[in-house]
Amino acid sequence: MPSDTEDRERDVPDGFQLEWVDESTLRGSLPWELVAPADSKPCRWSHGGVRCAEPSVARLDRGEKGPQWWHYCASHLFGRRINEGRIECQILVPVPEGTPDA
Repeated sequence: MPSDTEDRERDVPDGFQLEWVDESTLRGSLPWELVAPADSKPCRWSHGGVRCAEPSVARLDRGEKGPQWWHYCASHLFGRRINEGRIECQILVPVPEGTPDA
């Protein structure tokens, strides 16, 4: 299955850079949770009717009226990654003044 978290070119505006941050610290972040191996379920990601089915490492609460957990493997975290026990995503931040890219 193709990965949606692999490195790929992204358009970044001049004067900005991408930085990995703990998603739970962001206002309005999605309710992701890490999954212990004993609680893992098959990955929900699919493409063209073919499901991934790798063991999940994280889950996302997609329920509107109560919890409805969708499980995802490490390759299909929608641009997120797991680092030191945290689910991280990338955000745009200004390049610090005085650096070559500023």
